[in-house]
Amino acid sequence: MAFSAARDPDLGSRNTEQLYVLDLDDLHVRQLATFDGPNSRPQWSPDGKQIAFETSGGQAMFYYANSQIAVVPAGGGSPRILTKAFDEDANLIDWGEDGIYFSALQKTSGHLFRLNPSTGAPSRISEPDRFYIAGASFTKDHRTIAGVGAMPNQFSEVFVSPVDEFAAKPLTNMAEQWKDFRIATREVVEWKSTDGTPIEGVLIKPADYDPTRKYPLLVVIHGGPTGIDLPTRGADRYYPIERGDQDKRVPPPNSYELYQALKDRGVPVKLVFFKGFGHQINKPKQQRALMDQNYEWFSKYIWGEEIQNSGQ
Repeated sequence: MAFSAARDPDLGSRNTEQLYVLDLDDLHVRQLATFDGPNSRPQWSPDGKQIAFETSGGQAMFYYANSQIAVVPAGGGSPRILTKAFDEDANLIDWGEDGIYFSALQKTSGHLFRLNPSTGAPSRISEPDRFYIAGASFTKDHRTIAGVGAMPNQFSEVFVSPVDEFAAKPLTNMAEQWKDFRIATREVVEWKSTDGTPIEGVLIKPADYDPTRKYPLLVVIHGGPTGIDLPTRGADRYYPIERGDQDKRVPPPNSYELYQALKDRGVPVKLVFFKGFGHQINKPKQQRALMDQNYEWFSKYIWGEEIQNSGQ
């Protein structure tokens, strides 16, 4: 069994993440190699002779750089990076008989790719250009994919599709619960940066948008260069502010500042800190508490229902 582990769960220790192999016969753990990382998400080759993994190659500012896919012999050795020429984060999913599968953003879209482990050449599988895939898994023969995805101005749905002739067939209908709501529309807009690089953004227009009127514009700059906003639909509602009190990525003073600003403007707001957690609330009991609080909040501000102590 191959896995990755860092020195500790602290965000500042992410650069120590390395690959390990557990022998299921004697439960002995050995480190696969000591090459610069962080290195994560190992996947065995079908013949068990190699391991593919994500790596940042020891880049000092790895959080802001593209992650890459590399392979290394299962017995250890020097890694070989396959996606140096691929200009996006390559998110490793699986290794099948016909190649290594990964997902990646393409501006404000997201697609599935198959990588040739011998040449490093990627080929895009998913269509059309504006499709966005949020997650995927495969049948054992890698002929069928199940995933979550959507086109612009659609809600994400669970779908299945053949791999070789991609055609997403939705299995869910999340949009049905929103049919009686008037929902904002999303439009991808593009402009050029100072160096001529094309930049995309998502313009969200009100449901009753009138092109003959002028509207105030609120600009939300978030996520770059490692994340994006999407033209797919989601709930345009206020959320309670829920954070770990040990969050080093978005420190607690940021939350206090936002909370006070909303209070000063008379906006309904609730601030919840989870003691001992960082940026992620990643334990089942606290995740359940977070879900309960969201349920109470949405019930009140979407459905007009007061629900107390829903988790009891």
